[in-house]
Order: sequence, then C-alpha cells, then structure tokens
Amino acid sequence: MNRLAMLATGTLLISCGGNKGAGDSGTTAGPGEDGGCEAEISELVSPNIKEAPDFYYRGVVRVRLTADDNTAAISLADASGAAIAGTSSFDASTKIVSFTPTDFLAPETDYVASLVYCSGDDTIPFRTSNLGGTPEWAPADLIGGTYVVDLGSAVFVQPANIGSLLQGALSQNILLGVLDATDTTLNMMGAISKDGSTEQDFCNPSIAFPEAADFTEAPYFQIGPQDTLLEVAGYSVTISQLQISGDFSAGGEFFGGGVLMGEIDARDLVDILGELGAGESAAEVCDFIEAIGVTCETCTSDGQEYCLTIEVTDIVAAENPGQVLELVEDCDPANCEGGCD
Repeated sequence: MNRLAMLATGTLLISCGGNKGAGDSGTTAGPGEDGGCEAEISELVSPNIKEAPDFYYRGVVRVRLTADDNTAAISLADASGAAIAGTSSFDASTKIVSFTPTDFLAPETDYVASLVYCSGDDTIPFRTSNLGGTPEWAPADLIGGTYVVDLGSAVFVQPANIGSLLQGALSQNILLGVLDATDTTLNMMGAISKDGSTEQDFCNPSIAFPEAADFTEAPYFQIGPQDTLLEVAGYSVTISQLQISGDFSAGGEFFGGGVLMGEIDARDLVDILGELGAGESAAEVCDFIEAIGVTCETCTSDGQEYCLTIEVTDIVAAENPGQVLELVEDCDPANCEGGCD
C-alpha cells in the first residue's frame, strides 16, 4: 500500500509500486554499502493530508526519510498529468526530499506528487487551498487586527528532530498585530501571550520589527529578512535574518501558509540553557543539544560553528476579534500580574 498516504492519514489509501515480494516487511530506504535499502519514509511533511488537507500554493512538497537516500526525488503533475516544472533535492541533515515548483501553484487546483526512491515509488494526490485568491478587503480593513499564531499545528522543518519536543513545551502564543497597512507595506507588531491564553503578557516587551513588511503581492506579506531581538522571561535572544510570511484569507479572518525562518546563535543561549545543565559556553551548548540530534551550523555573521537554523512552515494564525496589542517597551507594572521585579 502507499506508505505516504498511510503515514498522512493513518489508513491504507492507495496502492504502491516497487520490487517487494510477498514476504517483504515493508521496510524502505536509501542504498547501503551492499546496495540494499536501509531507510523508511518517516513522515509526509507537506502536504499533510491528515492535519492540513489543503496545500499552500507557495508551498514546497517535502517527505522526510529515516536515513540518507541521495537517489530520492519528487516530481509534480497537475490533474491532467502535465508535468509541473521545479527542482527536487535531498537534504541529508534533515533527511527530507523536497520539490520546489518553479512557479507558484494555482489556488483550488488538484495535483499529484510522485516520490521515486531506492525501494520503489509512491504517489499522493492533493489540492491547493483558496489562499492566494482575490481578497474581499482593502488593506486599511486589516488595521487593528490581531492574529494568534498556532505553532502547535505548524511543521518544524529545522532544527530536525525537535519539532515534537518544542510543540509539547509551548504554552504561550505569538501574537501579531497590524498597526498600519497600505497597498505596498504592512506595519506589524509582535507580542507574547500569557501561558495557555491569547491575552497579551504585559510582563514581556512587545516585539518591534525594524522594517515594514512587504505587501506588494497582497494578500501575501513578508517580514524581513531582518535581525530581530526577542526578550522573554528576562532573556534576550537575537534571531538573525528573521523572516515571517503568509497569505491573508479572502475574508481576512486568518492568514495561512505561514513560514518562519531565521538563525539563532548558541552564544545567546548559554544563560538560558545553562540552567538546564548545558554548560557555560557556546561549544558546550552545541554539545548539549547534539544529544537530541541537533547540530550547530556555520553562523552567517562570523563563520563560527555555533548557530541553529530555524524553519517552521504551515503556520496558521486566526484573528482574535476585538484584541488590540499594546506597545510594551520593557514591562508594564500596571498590568504585569507577576510584578515586573
């Protein structure tokens, strides 16, 4: 049976090709030294037809394997069978084989992705969502809106292996508010919510983005890439080249297809993770997180091997009607329940 569809839906949906005999266990993988297969398909990252049945028209098709297979490749076709131009690649650090279309896909359209790897091939049909269609709002209608970012259902592409750990530990939401909007720019402010709530936490400073978001391709917006300082629970962490993007829905009640990308320096995490026994230096922090399969990479700023690449996709943020974020420079003593001290 098709392992991609089985992983995405928990059921056997469609048949699968390959060279497996009747007694085969179903194990699939990249070629080992003896030419055999050693890796299985770990998960269908996107499109995930169980969690998010409608694919984002600007999205990248991704399948994660359990081991290397440099022969793995994905192709894409529309419902008529016509090939969609694009590039397929395999990332050994994340074990993800992906397909990036040359041009954006059409909204509300059927496609078929095909994965070919050492054990055979799999196919999965999917449909793009209605994001990217003509909006029913003017940019000014978005002003004052606050959107609650749902990281719990997002896909953590990088760092590999820690998505489920992060999602299980997340108790606060990221809030994004629209301060001003024109046909070309979008001024937004971020904030952290209280634990288990969508209310703004006035004990933490709000997040000021240095530059306005590009809104020239509305309803699509993109913040950055820009270096942004985050301060949470008394700790300051800079996310280098932070980029946040997505598409507002036709009615403006949510934005979807959200992507968050950036780079965090382990040198900024020494104080935070030191309390967990990670050590007193960036090198020790990198050794600490390597135990869960996360490897520090080269920093774009100075070439040191102390950085972590962050990539979160498939973010959805629903508007919280009536909520307006307030600017907090450090801590608001009048509204901070725990006290600013």
